[in-house]
Amino acid sequence: MKKEGCPVRDVTAVKVIRHILARSIIVAMLPFLAVVLFSVSLPVYAASGQWPPQVSGRSTSPFSAVSGQVLNVNEVAGGAVYNGTWTRRPGTDTFDAVWNGTIQDVIEIESVNGNTIVFYRYGNNGRYYGSWSEDGSISGTASWYAEGWYWVASGLQL
Repeated sequence: MKKEGCPVRDVTAVKVIRHILARSIIVAMLPFLAVVLFSVSLPVYAASGQWPPQVSGRSTSPFSAVSGQVLNVNEVAGGAVYNGTWTRRPGTDTFDAVWNGTIQDVIEIESVNGNTIVFYRYGNNGRYYGSWSEDGSISGTASWYAEGWYWVASGLQL
């Protein structure tokens, strides 16, 4: 029974207003959440603005037998192809790498044994494993690749 002078509270309207306010808060937070998730997913050096990262600190190349300044790399990852250019820092075994014009990382020759080479990729703490072919190209796989993925490169000589 309704008392005189007391307003009737429409429960449905209150629920709708709460729902709208809750969604507004979520929508307002989306840009913030996107920035947080993107920053967390980047390597620490990129998020901190320290590009390129400091690497092994070697001032000379222990792999001076490996010659060449630019490595052209094609990575085939399922249906995706990443075209990379790895540019060697003068007198070192460190490469500044760019894929498809946007993805950046730093790569370093970790070891050379006969016709095999291992590169260390700083951004994902992974390794590229490759072998030189008779035509001078290098091909192989990487520690984070799925089955059937591979990379092929040219530009370095042993």
